[in-house]
Amino acid sequence: MRHVRTARVLAIAATLIVALIAAGCAGDSDKKANETYADGVCTAIGDWGEHVKSVASTFTGSISKAGLQSKLDQVASATQALATKIKSVPAPDTSDGQAAKQQLDQLVTDVDKTIDAAQTAAGKLPADASVAAIGATIASLGPQVQTLAAEARSAADSLKEAGGSLADAFKRTDSCQVLGNG
Repeated sequence: MRHVRTARVLAIAATLIVALIAAGCAGDSDKKANETYADGVCTAIGDWGEHVKSVASTFTGSISKAGLQSKLDQVASATQALATKIKSVPAPDTSDGQAAKQQLDQLVTDVDKTIDAAQTAAGKLPADASVAAIGATIASLGPQVQTLAAEARSAADSLKEAGGSLADAFKRTDSCQVLGNG
C-alpha cells in the first residue's frame, strides 16, 4: 500500500514538473512572439516615418505639380510598404495581440485615407499651377503629414501602455524605444 502511495506521489510530482516546464516554455514562446511582433511593427512604423520625413525634407526651391505628385507617390508607396510589413508580422494569438492588430489596422486605414486625400488635392491643381498655388497645397498637406506621424507614434505609445506581456514587449524592444524618441 505504501509503495502505491509513493508511486502516486511520484507520478503527481512528475506531472507537475512536466507541466511547469511546459508552462515555462510556453511563456518563452509567448514572450518571443510578442517581441517579434513588437519589433516588426515598430520597425515598419519607424522605416515609414523616416521615409516620409526624407520625402518631406526634399521640398525645396520651385516645385511643379508633377514634382508634388511624384513626392506624394513616394509617400503612398512607403505607406503601402508600411501596411504590407505590419500585416506580414502575425499578431500573437492572444486578446492583446488581436487588440493590437485592430489598432494597427485602423492606423493603416487612416494613413491610406490621408494619402488619398493629399493625392486628390494635388490632382486638382491645374497642370500649369503657379508656384503660389503649389505652395498653398504643400502648406495644407504639412499638418496632415504631422498628424500622420503623431498618430503612428500615438499607436505605438498606446500599445506600450495597454498592459500585459505584449505591452511589455513594446516597451522593451529596441525598435520601439527608438520610435518613442522620434
